[in-house]
Amino acid sequence: MSLSKRQSQILQVLKNSSYEVSGNDLANLLNVTSRTIRNEIKNINSLLEVKCIQSNSQGYFLDCSSEDWMKLIDVEDENIKNQLLRIVLANEVALNVDGLCEQFYMSRKRFMLILDSLKPIMQEFNLTFKVEMNRLYIIGSEFNKRALISSLIYREANNDIANIQTISLFFSDINLNELKTLVNGIVKKYSYYIKDYYGDNLILNLAIAISRMKKGFVLNESCFPDLSWDMDETSFKMVYELKAVLETNYDIVIDAHNVEYLRGLLLGLMKPVYLHNYITQMEQESDTNIYQSMKRILTKTFDYFMLDIDVDDFLINFVIHINAMINRCRLNINVNNLLQYNIQMNCPFVYEVAVFIAVEIEKEFHIRIPDSEIGFIAMHIGFAIESSMESISKIRIMFLYGNYLNIVEKVSQYIMDKYGDKVEILSQEVCSMQNPADLIVSMIDGPILLADTVQISPFLTPKDKTCVDEAIRKCEKEKTNKIIKKDLIQYFHQNLFFINEKPLSKEECISFLGQQLEDFGVVPSGFTQSVNDREELSSTCFFDHFAIPHSIELNAIKTTIAVMISKVPIKWEEQNVKFIMMLAINKEDRKNFMVLYDGIINLLCDYQNLNYILEAKNYNDFIDIIVKSVN
Repeated sequence: MSLSKRQSQILQVLKNSSYEVSGNDLANLLNVTSRTIRNEIKNINSLLEVKCIQSNSQGYFLDCSSEDWMKLIDVEDENIKNQLLRIVLANEVALNVDGLCEQFYMSRKRFMLILDSLKPIMQEFNLTFKVEMNRLYIIGSEFNKRALISSLIYREANNDIANIQTISLFFSDINLNELKTLVNGIVKKYSYYIKDYYGDNLILNLAIAISRMKKGFVLNESCFPDLSWDMDETSFKMVYELKAVLETNYDIVIDAHNVEYLRGLLLGLMKPVYLHNYITQMEQESDTNIYQSMKRILTKTFDYFMLDIDVDDFLINFVIHINAMINRCRLNINVNNLLQYNIQMNCPFVYEVAVFIAVEIEKEFHIRIPDSEIGFIAMHIGFAIESSMESISKIRIMFLYGNYLNIVEKVSQYIMDKYGDKVEILSQEVCSMQNPADLIVSMIDGPILLADTVQISPFLTPKDKTCVDEAIRKCEKEKTNKIIKKDLIQYFHQNLFFINEKPLSKEECISFLGQQLEDFGVVPSGFTQSVNDREELSSTCFFDHFAIPHSIELNAIKTTIAVMISKVPIKWEEQNVKFIMMLAINKEDRKNFMVLYDGIINLLCDYQNLNYILEAKNYNDFIDIIVKSVN
């Protein structure tokens, strides 16, 4: 659902007006005919599938009873905020406030409210607005303005920065493909490389810098005063060759501060081709000693979550990644992670382990790690975690057919290669009513009563492989559900079940549930603050429907879950949620934390389950619905 520019302007004018606005006034304001205004209003109401724009003898006005179009208005407000920031950032001189109000079809009062709503994002980049003598200024460093521009482009492109064509839309005067070729050529020449998911982030930041220099914006102070900039010979040659190439190709002059900026970008986004020499160099630098620090942090993390992982198996690549990440965080370089949302939603336990590691790194190196970087940590540790986890209960598989031409061996090898320790192959002699298989793979027609059966051909075709995969996933889900059903119910309590019917903020909700858990005697003092600390690292809201706040530490006196069904949606970052589960996990239950956490999220991701839960009238209703949902 999207509106044209003119339709957005009509909605904004009506939203910003305290009274009805006549068709003639709208027509004059937008420089169109009254007939065009009538058609546009008809189209808006049709597009939104609700008559949000009403009229009377005085003119047009908005019907404030519809949530759907209010959400759309919020989106349009975000677009205006982005446009305003880009306009102000693109001008060297202060802008006339009255002119901006006219440009955005809003009153001065409304304009000032928009500026006020932008304070959080401005503060995030150490920037502020200043209005003086009817002129609007942005106060802050050029370095921070570049970082804000990068963030705005991410938001406007809906985080699709992996596509160089998407970035190109924001830089009509710079050929980004040519820029990428130039940079990659220089980096490769000096035996470094830039991974694909970093490459376009680097090009974006370089394009912003080039564009700003071409327009005369001056970087008149050190970007990274706390860092040492003693360059080795290779880095020196690489940075100054890049400087020369950019000056020649884009007709700009790169001064000492911008050279420092270039090196900062490269330092955070490139990696050496020869890993061994790089690791040896890091091990010899006793002042940082990142290698030993990360080995200690990983060992602590895996011990804490009872994960049987050999740290040394992947430590080298992980240390290289973390070293670059620390540089990016210190240099305030934004790196988009396209898999961030996917990992957080579909692999929540892996993400939680990554959050724990991020907290330890923050404490060790005194940095602030953003969401996207936590996602990269999860990518590095995810495979190790998944492969190390003992299966909650192996899926027992039996083959039912004669072993012609080694068919059993072929199918068995396929299953073992793909599923490893998650499955156990049984002989027909072992299986019985008392000791049944979970899944039978058969070439024989007819029902098999002992277990679920998947029938395949003798040739193990792609279709057969798909059938086997689906059957194994079904068995795995059923086993998980049995465990969730057995363990989950015991963690609820009727005294910790609440139905809320009044407006609450996220902070109020967390404070209320945390206090209830403390009063119930199942969590230590300070638990609520730990939940807030975890929330600050990365939102625990899922799919704009539910949230699962919890503390960073697994420090509950007894594993317990507090539940709130809110009849009034609670604003959770950019989402609206009606169902909240606050988890308090005891350390002794950490072995089951992965199954419990992932299981709850999978259960609630089924919108039918969630809708049933939201209709619960009381605690007994809620438990009945949970049991039925698991079944």
